Amino acid sequence: MTGLRHGGGAAQTGGPTGRPSPPPCARAGAPSRRSGQAAEQLLLSLVLVGVATLVLMNVLLYVTVVRPVSIFAVQADDISKGQLDVPELPVRGRDEIATLAAAFNRMHRSVTAAMQMLEVAEEAPEPATISRTKSRGSTAP
Repeated sequence: MTGLRHGGGAAQTGGPTGRPSPPPCARAGAPSRRSGQAAEQLLLSLVLVGVATLVLMNVLLYVTVVRPVSIFAVQADDISKGQLDVPELPVRGRDEIATLAAAFNRMHRSVTAAMQMLEVAEEAPEPATISRTKSRGSTAP
């Protein structure tokens, strides 16, 4: 035996020159380059579609949820500070945001009405004061 192993990783001669033949994947160089380029294009396309989808979802979430809720927060803050002359929120559609806007408007009207009732009650004299003034007037000669 000359040191060559059969079937184990020994290089096979590729012909009369005696040089080892390249592996089968190296012989098909052009098709594998094309498939590599196609894989890179597919990966790039998937990444671009993913980024575009994320941007679109971010914009939709901002327009449909974040902006309306931040408007509610600003108006709720104004009302809590006693500024009751804020305009009503627009109610558009039948989704949860529209339901929240309608409930907020109802609450705003209720708070405004309650504050007006309190102001009227503060301006009216107290019932005890009224009875005392009547009794004084009736005892006069």
